[in-house]
Parts: sequence; C-alpha cells; structure tokens
Amino acid sequence: MKFIPLLLVLFVGFSYSATLLDHHDLTTHPPEHISQFFTSLYAHFGLPAPENMLKDCFNPITAEVFFKIIWNTNEILLDMNARESWKFHLNFLRQMITSFWEHPATFCIIKSDEFTELLTALGIQKKDQKLWSLANWLYFQAHFADLENDFAPIIESLEQGNYTGAGDAYAVMLKNFVDRTKSEGITRLALTGFWNGFAMGLEIANPKDSLTIWNGTTAQIMLEFLDKVALSVGNGKWDDAWGSLENYWNQKGKELIGKIPENVWEELKKSKDYASVTSNLGMELAGDDFRHLLLKFIGKRSLRFFMEMRGLEKNLNDFHMLHSGAMVAAIAKQVVRSQRP
Repeated sequence: MKFIPLLLVLFVGFSYSATLLDHHDLTTHPPEHISQFFTSLYAHFGLPAPENMLKDCFNPITAEVFFKIIWNTNEILLDMNARESWKFHLNFLRQMITSFWEHPATFCIIKSDEFTELLTALGIQKKDQKLWSLANWLYFQAHFADLENDFAPIIESLEQGNYTGAGDAYAVMLKNFVDRTKSEGITRLALTGFWNGFAMGLEIANPKDSLTIWNGTTAQIMLEFLDKVALSVGNGKWDDAWGSLENYWNQKGKELIGKIPENVWEELKKSKDYASVTSNLGMELAGDDFRHLLLKFIGKRSLRFFMEMRGLEKNLNDFHMLHSGAMVAAIAKQVVRSQRP
C-alpha cells in the first residue's frame, strides 16, 4: 500500500448529537472559545487565524460538540491504555471516524482555503478523505499510548479554561502524527496495530523493541501472508482446515514469507518482546513444540480454526488490526492449552 502523508482527523464526531455527550449546557463553549483554540493552533504553524472557516463552519452547538469529542476521545485513550473494555471503545471510535466524513461540517471545513493552508504547513499535498480516514484509524491502533501522552496537555489546558494553550497543544499532537506517519508509513502502522493487539490478547506489555525490526516492505509481506493464510483456510473445507493451510504453504505461502530476510527473524527472536511472549505462553512460537501442537490442534478442532480464520480475514480486510492481533493471540493460547489434560 503506497504511503502518502496524511492528517489526523481534526474534527471527529460532529455527527453525534449533543444528547449522546452529557447534560452540560450547550452554550458552555461559545464560538469565541473555538476562535481562541484555532487561532492558537494555526499560529503554531505560522498561519493567520482561520476566520472564514470559523465563521462558516461553526456555531455554538458544533463548537460544544467539538470540545466534548476531545474529552470523550481522551477518555477512550485512557481506557484503551488501561485495557478496560478496549474492544467496545475501539468499535465506538471507528464509528466516530467513519461518521465524521459524512457530516456537512466536514465538507465545509475541507473546502475552506484555510484548511488547505494548514495541510500545506503540515506537508500534505493531496486531499483524500478515504486515505485520511484509514490513516487515522491505523494510527490510533498503533499509537494509542503516544496519543494519550499527546492529549494530556490538551486536556490540562481545557480543564483550566485555557483554549489558547489547548490549541497549541493540539497542533503539537497533529505534528507528531504527521511525523510518525511519514516515518513509519501505512503498512508499518497496520502491523504495529496488529502486534499491539497480539500483546493485548496475551495480556502482556505493548511491544517496543521488536517494532523497529520491520520496514514498509517486510511489514507488507507479513500482512499479506496473514491475510492469505486466513483467506485460504476460510475459503477451504471446514473439516480439512489443515489441508487448506498446508496447500497454501506449499503453493505460495512458503515462497511469500521467504521474502522476509532471515535477519529479521533472528532479530525478532533476540527481542525482549519475543521473550515476553515466550514467557507468557511457556514455549516459543517459532519452536517445533508449538508447530506440532498447532498441527494436532487444527486436526482436532478443524471447524473452530476454520471459523477463526474467517473472522481473522474479515478483521484484516476491515483494518481492525488490534482485533486481528488479539484473535491470533487467542488461537496461540488455545493451542498451548490443548496440550494440558
């Protein structure tokens, strides 16, 4: 998947009515506070205040919703990092991001000259809402821990009624997003989200040192391999999941995964993250013991593995990377437990 620099959703969730937020007075944050916020945000990048955008696209209700969404997003980040009902929060966030692109306020903002100036200041040359939405979704799954840190000064300023400080902190968050996305690219963001989900599924710390081993090319190969395995098994016979997996491996899978250099696997096995996975499972994922157990597991539970692979393929194609990683972790745990009496 080709990478282009993309902008994090600035105004997520306009389509949610105020009744979904809470019972606060809708006039708590009038447009002048929005003006202070965006004047500071734009000033951070050396731009004049976006007066026309503010006048044309915001009113007291949308201004209130904007700030409430910041608060709600922060709550989601806190719960995600605490791993409290993270699957529910993740699904809710995806709905927010998707609905954002369908709201009239979005089109008003995007078509404004001031928004184009902000994109230029951030190094973004192309307006592509679908790719922006995808990048936001993948970035959240890959960097929810970093986002919590980035949101902290925004929330602190809002708590103090300092909208100028909040706008400046929001600009820093945007810059961090663009820099990280430029550095990593779409495919690495996707794979990082997958490994985060795998760690969450095993209930171990989020990966760190192993993530630097991957680049855009090897990440793309790994994601394609996972997708093709899930697709091959899911489209095969439910009572012969192992046969479907073996056929794919012999025909294309071995060749595809072989395109990842051997030193990538060597470095992965040396990482602290891999050691953590091994300690949690009680055996190495890349070891012979696990492979033998996997063969026996699929043989005895062909239908279950078949259904798991169907679910995995859907999640991968919907870019639910955290869910995908957690599904693979759950399978790994089932395989290990299958050896117990």
